[in-house]
Amino acid sequence: MIRTYPNLIIAVVIVLFGLPHQWSSANQNIARDLYIGGLFPLNDSEWVGTNRILLATQLAVQHVNEDPTLLPDYKLKLIWNGTKSSVPYGLKILYEYVYHAPKKIMLLGSGYSSVTEPIAETSKLWNLVQFSYGATSPSLSDKKKFPFFLRTIPSDASMNGPRVALLKAFQWKKVGLIYQSENIFAVTMEELIKLLKIEGISVLASTVFTNNPKNQIEQLKASDARIIIASFYEKEGRKVMCEAYHQGLKGQKYVWIFLGWLSGYWWNHDVNTGTSNCTREQMIEMVDGHLATDTVSFFQSENGISPIQGQNVQEYMIERNITLMEDHESYGYSNFAYDAIYAMALALNETHNEMQPNQWLTDFSYDNHQMAQTLIRNCYKVNFTGITGPVEFDSKGDRIGVDSITQLRYSNGKPKKVIIGFYYAATSILQWSNNSISWPNGKKPQDSTVMIRSLEYVSTPIYIVMCVLTSFGIVVALIFLFINNYYRKNSFIKISSPRLNNIILVGSVLLYSTVYVLGLTSGDASKTSQAGSKFSTVCVVKTWLPVFGFTLGFGALFAKTYRVYKIFKNKKLKLSLWALTDTHLLGGVCLLLLADIVLLSVWQGVDPLQRVTKDLAEKPILNDSDAVRIPVIELCASRDFSIWLTILYTYKGLLLIAGIYLAWETRKVSIPALNDSRYIGASVYNVVILCAICIPLSTVLEDYPSAAFILMSVFIIFCTTATLFLVFIPKITELKRINVPETITYPNMPITECGSSIYPHRMTSFKEADLLSKVTRLEASLHRKNNTIDELRRLLNKKDKPSAIENINCVTDYTDYDDTTDHETGCASPQILTD
Repeated sequence: MIRTYPNLIIAVVIVLFGLPHQWSSANQNIARDLYIGGLFPLNDSEWVGTNRILLATQLAVQHVNEDPTLLPDYKLKLIWNGTKSSVPYGLKILYEYVYHAPKKIMLLGSGYSSVTEPIAETSKLWNLVQFSYGATSPSLSDKKKFPFFLRTIPSDASMNGPRVALLKAFQWKKVGLIYQSENIFAVTMEELIKLLKIEGISVLASTVFTNNPKNQIEQLKASDARIIIASFYEKEGRKVMCEAYHQGLKGQKYVWIFLGWLSGYWWNHDVNTGTSNCTREQMIEMVDGHLATDTVSFFQSENGISPIQGQNVQEYMIERNITLMEDHESYGYSNFAYDAIYAMALALNETHNEMQPNQWLTDFSYDNHQMAQTLIRNCYKVNFTGITGPVEFDSKGDRIGVDSITQLRYSNGKPKKVIIGFYYAATSILQWSNNSISWPNGKKPQDSTVMIRSLEYVSTPIYIVMCVLTSFGIVVALIFLFINNYYRKNSFIKISSPRLNNIILVGSVLLYSTVYVLGLTSGDASKTSQAGSKFSTVCVVKTWLPVFGFTLGFGALFAKTYRVYKIFKNKKLKLSLWALTDTHLLGGVCLLLLADIVLLSVWQGVDPLQRVTKDLAEKPILNDSDAVRIPVIELCASRDFSIWLTILYTYKGLLLIAGIYLAWETRKVSIPALNDSRYIGASVYNVVILCAICIPLSTVLEDYPSAAFILMSVFIIFCTTATLFLVFIPKITELKRINVPETITYPNMPITECGSSIYPHRMTSFKEADLLSKVTRLEASLHRKNNTIDELRRLLNKKDKPSAIENINCVTDYTDYDDTTDHETGCASPQILTD
């Protein structure tokens, strides 16, 4: 058992108890008597059964002396004293043992690690080999500090073996740790963390507390630890359990694993932690079903008999008035003390056998380092089956024994510790007993909340509806493509640039096809490379397809609008319009497409698009408190994704702005066979407005795949379909009217600000359109001349001739210009009234 007190240095002991003095040499009657100095925590209120330890030790001495095969030439005797669980008293007893007769050849004790450590560190100065039956501190494994120390009770660090084996047996991969701020617990936990790391078990939280464990319990709860390993003393452990009760770390979802050596029913108390209070009933509810790891203090073979040097377990139990039905917990440390006496006797016996004739163990002296070395060497050779099972020691003097795994079960209000398994340290084997472990509701608790990752994807009905709509759009585009090519030699279609119309339709089909890709997923919520590779290809198609579609569709509209702008905004006809053929306009579209290819290729080469997953907020699963669903969405991203997206949006945005400008400037051109500007303008406005709305909304709806898919699909389908209908429906309508004879007259046709209102259905090329533009301008000039003549005649008919003559100077011949200001005189020309 472990109890930590502040270590006192040897100097303090010397001051307390005086300088060494010559010990009495009253050794008249000690020939061949071997004395063992015993240290026991007698009358300790917190250690139940300390008196039994002394009784078991005395019984073991009696059995050794009765065994003719053990120390036949010697009589083993025990001199004992109580340490009062105090370091000063323990060191005082050591002082008395060393400086007072009779001479002690070995020491037994003590029970508490805090008392044992300074005694073992000091007793080496007198070459005394020391065995302990209760000190479990891992610090005592340090052979540099404690070269002559061994123990028949396993170290606390040995509890890590069965702990790890238990975790592995139930496939628990996550664990939480909480322990009291004591060196013995800290060292054990440090070793445990190393073992857990080797076994691939994650430590969700490792917390240490001093007095009030409230904050540490909160950390465990926040880490979602369900399997919790705890190390503490009884009083502090009650505080931990009380705080855990109030914070809900109880019930079927949690498993607590304690140290099995905690005395009695340590939890069976009312508790006040300073921040919380718990009744005994609440404490019982908290610990019911918990697990514990402990050393086996009472070992039985399959036939119930385990020989101990001529003695057996059944005889031992009869002598101690124990029945197999009794709880042996209170006898645990006494059994280790019993086995310690036998281990000492075996080591002494072997040492005697190695001695020369006429040499005796009684020749030992406190400065006989050679005999001490021989004795400690033979201690490491000890190997027998004792009350506590197989007894042997490792190189650190620690017991290699058998550990038990127990479960506390309450039945009819009575607690019972049931052994469910044994862990054999020598072979690292966990063997289950006939008592199977009992889980609440028959279900093994999970080591943490089970995170079920599920890929969020577009709803199948929604995807099907959108695919049907986009398929309808593609069919419409193909119909328009057929009509456009079938009537490409028709004068009305020919004047509208059928090749550019084809480009618009191809771009529309690409945009429609984007809808199919937007709803695709990898079908795998994991982060595997296979899923990433599959979806990365989708990311490339998702980006390239709409960009190419937009460039082809809108670029062709932009080119047609640009040509109309150049024709009808070139008032002085100084620009040769013969160069603006379809071939040149197609070249412009190809340049835009080339820019896209360069930009996207550089992006993909320098910073390729890859699949990334984003975990959304957890969602509870009905009827399963141990699991939550984590929705996972797939996104396309790269290292500098926002930068590349900004460049792309800026480039396309400038193209849209240019298109808006051209559409606005040509809004009054009214030759439908030649110009689609009004419809193109409507299409551009439509695209711009919807882009301004949909792009921000798509970012907001990123976490909702179905909603985002609906938004983008409707945007693509609506914009593309609207553009197709605005551009091609008027053409189809005119094709139906093409067979209706019309007479085109030019005289006295009103002239608009930007062009002619003449409707030439029979124009066959833009050369004819250019000629028509010149004809209409000449007609406008002739119309103005007629107006000037009429004005001059009116002035001549006025009675006030001088005044009229002065005004004649401001009447100018406008033959080549259609400006409203005379460039030579600066006089305002007469206003030409238009409809």
